[in-house]
Amino acid sequence: MRYSYHIALNNLLIYNDLGNCYLIAFLGGPGRNRPGQRIPILVSDTVNLNQTTFGEKMPTYTVTYSNTKLNSAQMEGIAQAITKTHNECTGANTYFAQVIFQETPNGKHFMGGKPVQDSQIFLHGQIRAGRPPELKEKLILAMREALIKSSGLSKDQIWIYIVDLVPAQMIEYGEILPLSGKENEWFASLSADLQAKLKALEK
Repeated sequence: MRYSYHIALNNLLIYNDLGNCYLIAFLGGPGRNRPGQRIPILVSDTVNLNQTTFGEKMPTYTVTYSNTKLNSAQMEGIAQAITKTHNECTGANTYFAQVIFQETPNGKHFMGGKPVQDSQIFLHGQIRAGRPPELKEKLILAMREALIKSSGLSKDQIWIYIVDLVPAQMIEYGEILPLSGKENEWFASLSADLQAKLKALEK
């Protein structure tokens, strides 16, 4: 057993151990803990944090690139890096992360009213709201490093924007996202074929 701490935010428990962040549980009952309160807790060494079924629903990351070419292998590598980084920082199942690539045609990208000449990659991530600033800072910095490593571009050629969305304003797999703590019921309401499809993406 080991002592650690959790951050209670909107009845959410965030596990933090050696800089790694995981969404692992929901607190029972409104008002049980003050937002931002740190709660000492014993955590079993046998807990598998990455396999929790609670937490983030599908984040969508759009990779827009200008004045550079990405082949299929590079796109797959970037998509895997983004998915892995999101999973490791949030504890979300990997099948909830989708990555979309968009190439900017030549002459269609301007800065300061002038055509951009050098290579640029923009990552626009839409994630579910409710995470503390510390976790989102860890997430965005990890995404930057993943893009640098996967694309070969320098740090000043990478742009990243992370945007929070309210769950009620999101539909995934044809269904409005559930409130926090209702993920299992939401998953159970899906068709057997869709459940099997999502589980297969985790393998």
